[in-house]
Amino acid sequence: MLHTKRRWGIAPCEDADELAAKLTEQTWTLCSAFRTARGTVWANDSTCEDALQEYGVLRRGEDGAWRQVETITVSWCDRAKLRAYIDRADAGGFDGENLARVAPERLEEPHEACSLCM
Repeated sequence: MLHTKRRWGIAPCEDADELAAKLTEQTWTLCSAFRTARGTVWANDSTCEDALQEYGVLRRGEDGAWRQVETITVSWCDRAKLRAYIDRADAGGFDGENLARVAPERLEEPHEACSLCM
């Protein structure tokens, strides 16, 4: 992850079509993250709300730790393309990668208001 100290508030978004729409049609605060029905977390890793929207794709490893397995620039995706990435991530298609580890305490559910979402 580009941001090594950022905390994210996870919102469940179990419908892949809904998640694809949310990420391609809206800009989210920098502390936003979404969890799919299969447990994949999409965490906003953008530098600012006005920049390209980048999301780190996080999966739990066998040891229970979160691993970043991919980064997707959702600003370059249409809804169908992002849906394909969501499906691929949920199916473990990126699990061979290990770009970074993310401490579990940086993913909050529920998320207390922070400077990024105020």
